[in-house]
Amino acid sequence: TVRPLWVAGGTATLNLVLELVLVFGLDMGIGASAAATVVAEWAGAGCFIIWIGREVRRHGVPLHPRPGSIMRLLTVSSQLLVRNLSLTGTFLVGTAVAARIGDVEVAAHQVAFQTWALLSLMMDAAAIAAQTMVGERLGAGDTAAARRIGTRTIIWSVAVGVLGGLVLAIWRGDVAGIFTSDSDVVAVAGFLLLHSALMAPLGAVAFALDGVLIGAGDQRFMATAMVGAAGLAITAMVVGRMADLGIGWLWAAFWLFFAARSMILGLRFLGDRWQVVGAERP
Repeated sequence: TVRPLWVAGGTATLNLVLELVLVFGLDMGIGASAAATVVAEWAGAGCFIIWIGREVRRHGVPLHPRPGSIMRLLTVSSQLLVRNLSLTGTFLVGTAVAARIGDVEVAAHQVAFQTWALLSLMMDAAAIAAQTMVGERLGAGDTAAARRIGTRTIIWSVAVGVLGGLVLAIWRGDVAGIFTSDSDVVAVAGFLLLHSALMAPLGAVAFALDGVLIGAGDQRFMATAMVGAAGLAITAMVVGRMADLGIGWLWAAFWLFFAARSMILGLRFLGDRWQVVGAERP
């Protein structure tokens, strides 16, 4: 986990420096901003390729493709792909609905959503660690330890959500003011940031359980659960737009999305079907 941290930090720093030089220093516009991101991402990818190549040579692993291994990876990846498409699709529909409500509303929505995304990464940190630890314990046949790790992951993630949500709720007006000086956008963004703050503990449960179940190799169930939750949320968004219920209803649909995920994954965690021991999931 140390090397990915260094690459992530280095990539972000390089991107920031290039943005400042090209956009603000040389006034090269939005195209230069995109180019800075491309350069930074390729630099990060290059670091990973070099490190992985060294490890492959050190362990004497052949570089030629292995069809059997590739197929197993594709099976797991396809399930995660369905999950991720459902997740991002929900947010994409949300942005499209916000854009149809009005200019002020879509601007405020983006302020609140990007702030929520930052808060989500903080809450998701414990879940990332849980993926490895849960997988290790189940691989060793220790289901009790895997459940304890899962429980602690939920507690830590919710604690971060409560703390982050509290800070955001108190300073939501100041946070909105960082993005814009438009008083109308600041007012609506402050309202939506309150949604983000209050929704954080609920989202934390879903994020934590995501990590636990990914570590357990329960991707098929996760994909099914995500599709169901996305269907509920998107339906609520579309109905709200057709009935002209406004931006508040749109964010109520996000509440429904995270509530459905937390409930479905929570029920799965309370059972024992996710606790498959050994190296292979049937």
